[in-house]
Amino acid sequence: LQEKFPGYLFIGEEEVAENDGKFELTDAKTFVIDPIDGTTNFVHTMYACACLIALMDQREVVQGVIVNPIEREIFFSWKNGGAWVQQLSEDLACVGEPKRLSTSGTKEPSRSVVASDIGYRRDPEGVDAFQRLQRGLLIVNRIRGLRIGGCCGLGLANVASGRFDAYVELGSPYIWDYSAGSLMVNEAGGKACNPLDGGPIDWYRRDILCAATPELADEIVKTVQAAVAAKDTEAA
Repeated sequence: LQEKFPGYLFIGEEEVAENDGKFELTDAKTFVIDPIDGTTNFVHTMYACACLIALMDQREVVQGVIVNPIEREIFFSWKNGGAWVQQLSEDLACVGEPKRLSTSGTKEPSRSVVASDIGYRRDPEGVDAFQRLQRGLLIVNRIRGLRIGGCCGLGLANVASGRFDAYVELGSPYIWDYSAGSLMVNEAGGKACNPLDGGPIDWYRRDILCAATPELADEIVKTVQAAVAAKDTEAA
């Protein structure tokens, strides 16, 4: 990529990790890369891992690619160009024709399958926040199912393809985990947003919500807000 696109900037998980998680996003054309999303799954030889690449311009995602080498699928999207999936051969070459993606269209939480994850947080506050979120989704929203897959990028690709109805994660994912997938969900007819208020994604925050429809996103935002309010009440 550096050879083909000289002058483009790069934000990558490995490089940022060496800088205590700090990065700077500018208006310049920037590749945002996670070479292995779902690292723990990869280490334990589990199927859910992927390579994620997003191209940002003016701090907006304009292209996204998610490669699942285990299931031999490549998901890709570009702004105003839709979201697509194509099968891969054993040597990861594209085969057949790409298929356009669309979300499930689910609006009601009670009919939804929602994916989430706790990430690497193991502190009491992080675990409590994850439990409050789960309780809200299961008890208040009464969702049909809750899935924890350990790979944010694939979770978002699954929302775009209609396999999941929503994906929400708080306090853990970075920009490289959700930038590519957020574009795919939007292009597939869903909504990608800040789960704390339903507004535009804040690329510096470690929170993401992607849902099949704006209506479903709004309901999950209410659950997230209630979970945050419960934390504040407990602290008081």
